[in-house]
Formats: sequence, C-alpha cells, structure tokens
Amino acid sequence: MTRKVLLFGARSLAIVSVVIIVQLGLLSVFLEKTYECVSSNRTLAPLRSGTEERPGRNIPDWEKTLDFTGFNNETGTADGHYIIPNYVHFLKFQYATFNFIHMICVLAAFKHQRPEKLFIHTDVPEFYGKYWEVLINTPGFKEVLVIKKMDLPKEVFGQPLNPAWAGFHGGDVARLIVMRKYGGIYVDNDSYLIRNMDDLRRYEMVVAYRPGKPMMNQVVLAHKDARLLKEWQDGYKDYRPGDWYYNAGQQPGRVLRERPYLVHSLPDLLGTYDIRRLIYLRRWRDWKTYYSCHLMVRWVRKYRHIGYPNPIEEKDVLKYDNTFVDMIQDVYDIKRLKRKKGLAYREN
Repeated sequence: MTRKVLLFGARSLAIVSVVIIVQLGLLSVFLEKTYECVSSNRTLAPLRSGTEERPGRNIPDWEKTLDFTGFNNETGTADGHYIIPNYVHFLKFQYATFNFIHMICVLAAFKHQRPEKLFIHTDVPEFYGKYWEVLINTPGFKEVLVIKKMDLPKEVFGQPLNPAWAGFHGGDVARLIVMRKYGGIYVDNDSYLIRNMDDLRRYEMVVAYRPGKPMMNQVVLAHKDARLLKEWQDGYKDYRPGDWYYNAGQQPGRVLRERPYLVHSLPDLLGTYDIRRLIYLRRWRDWKTYYSCHLMVRWVRKYRHIGYPNPIEEKDVLKYDNTFVDMIQDVYDIKRLKRKKGLAYREN
C-alpha cells in the first residue's frame, strides 16, 4: 500500500514538474517576443497626446508625447515611418535684415528639404531688405513660412547668461526651447542643407558626434520628446558662463560617451565638424553626398591670404573657383560674372 502511494506521488510530482517546465518555456518565449517588439520599436506607446484625438483623425507620432525607452536608434522605426516632423527651425534675433549667407542657407533648407513648415523664431517685429524680398518672392516659400515671436534668452535656470556671448549662449538655450516644444530640424544661420533629410526622420534624434569629441549642434534633428534633448537642457543647471562650448556641445558629448544609443550619430555626413578646406579651398566633387555642412563663415578670416572677404557678399562669390560657388549656384540664380586677373566683373 505504501509503495503504491509513493509511486502515485512520484508520478504526480513528475506531471506537475512537466507542466511547470512547459509553462516556464511558454513564459520565456512570451518575454523574448515582448523584448523583440520593444527593441525593434514596432509600437511607440504614447504616454499622452498633446492634441485632442478626434474621430477619423490619425495623429502623427511627432504630435504625440512618446516614451523612447528601449528605442533602437541604429535602425529607427521598424517600418520606416516618420517620428520627427518635417519642420525646419531658424533663429533670427536682433536683426531685421538678412545677409547674403543667411538668405542662402534659408533658401537651401526650403528648396532641398521642402518642409511642411519653415519656422523663423525672432524678436524682430518685421523683416525687410533685398534678401528678405528674395525669400518671400520664392514660389511656395510664403505658404510654409511660420514666424514665431521669441525673445532672446538672457538667463537659464535662474542664472544670467554671459553678456559677452549673449547672442551665442542665448541662441544655444533658444534652440533647446524650440526643439523641445516642436521637434523637427534645427539649422544654424550659416549651415547649409545639401539634400533632403526625410530618411533621417525615422530616428528619435540625429546629431554629429565623434567619441571623445564635443557633440556638434549646428544641425540637429529630433522628436520633441527625445531623451537627449531633456538631458542636454538639464545640463544648463550647471551653466558655465566662462566656457564657450561647454553646455552647447561638451556636456551633451559627455552624455553620449556613456550612452551613445540616445541618438543616431552621423559624425561626417552632417558636415558640422570642420570641413572649411573642402568648401573654400578646392572643388570638392563629393559634396552632394553629405546631408548638410556648416559654412563657418565667422572663421573664413583664416583664408584672408587668398583674399576671402569677411563677411562674404554676393558680389564676391564668383571671384573663386571652389565648392562654395557650386553650393550657392545650386539654390540661387546669381548673376553671372567673368573672372579677369583675379577680379570679378559683370558680363555685358
């Protein structure tokens, strides 16, 4: 009798063990599939929507509040759908007129990106002048233009910005305010968009970053809820007024050194690390393989030995045989000039 009881108990224990093993196996498969789903970002679950959802209206992901935990910035969205809006942002503080280079960069962004909206965030009540007229008379430009009133920041987290660098540090703070509100494509006033960036809009955030170097901030693409945007902005709680680029590039670069997965990095193709020699000193055949480039016009004085003026004006452009000429002519119908003994004159 005792032996039968023991055999029955052993059989029952074996059956229970098999059931448990099967259940554990099924649980393992479930967790693995769940992890794959999160990692590949098949769905980005919104925490809340900033726009009231109406029946029959599909709200795009860039208008939603998204949680990017576990998002794969190597591959982007699994099906390639866009999560960064096709908005281009420029800042324009204190000056009501556009110089030649700024006009060229706005024109390049409009013609090459074809944005849904092109924002100019400004403290100027009204723009005027020759190059503003060029912009607003470009077909289709007025239809996408959005001018937003914005004061140049003078402080951050209660700390006054260095008055000696008010325009630069204020602009650094302003771009973060804008990007965290709207998301999109931020472009410096001397950064030139070479080609369309739609294939980059499937990532959480796109920047130029080289390990061990500062992050470059002249061209930035991001969803408004990108994780690095918040950490970058929070880094200003330790604002260092005596350091030109600490908060703008070194601090976010340190974050990326520890957590590079927060962004999709294009260290070369955004053209924000110094490529002046390729732009100003030669005819660079491969420039159209880049997405953008930082023209670094404030540092062109380095090439004064070849007679490069600072600032660069329209009348100076065709004095030179370089990539810069090609870039301008790609977006702007400049009057043809002839070269004679290093000087330029108008063709009769």
